[in-house]
Amino acid sequence: MTCPVLLLITTIPLEDFEKLIFPSDYHESSLQWRGLRTLFFLLDEALPFENETFYFCSQKTSFFRVSQISKYSPYLNRSSKGTFLSVEFLVTAGDKIWEKTEQELLADTIKDLIEVRILKKEPQITKYFSFKLPKVYPLYKKGWKENFTKIFKNLLEIENLFVLGRGGFFLHCNIDHSLIQGLELSKLIKKNNWQNKKMWRKMTEKFQAFSARD
Repeated sequence: MTCPVLLLITTIPLEDFEKLIFPSDYHESSLQWRGLRTLFFLLDEALPFENETFYFCSQKTSFFRVSQISKYSPYLNRSSKGTFLSVEFLVTAGDKIWEKTEQELLADTIKDLIEVRILKKEPQITKYFSFKLPKVYPLYKKGWKENFTKIFKNLLEIENLFVLGRGGFFLHCNIDHSLIQGLELSKLIKKNNWQNKKMWRKMTEKFQAFSARD
């Protein structure tokens, strides 16, 4: 079986792509995800921390990670004075945090940031916005492996289709792992060897061993 294109590469969540390709045979799978909501805002002051990222495991805070964007690279946030923060929330689509307005989320977040002493007082904020992603972190519940394997093998049989990334592999991995997947596939394409699905199958076994590092 082939797709009606020369070559198709996708990072769409595995079960969503299965529904697009095999709509008549699709059955609701047990593959489940947690989502991510990220709030960005610009303070008019510098923060006295060298850390680029703070992690929070306590249930007292609604967020799990706070990052100073400019600390990742001197080329980021160069055009703005002050501090550009990103605050990340582990969510499920439709839950309380997912449904909050940006104004509500910002107000609650500022209170928590003062509580954990990242901020000393109510700051002056010049810009803020947020975005939501419903499927970011795979949930490895009982039965997931069987469901994943069935869907993955069906899609692997399509000669000119390649699935990649967290979504395609239902994989909790880092960005460098996803880049490795893309680079390895690009080598096959460059050598015009992408039709060799046996070689790609061996690569996917290696990719599935990747796991996230914190």
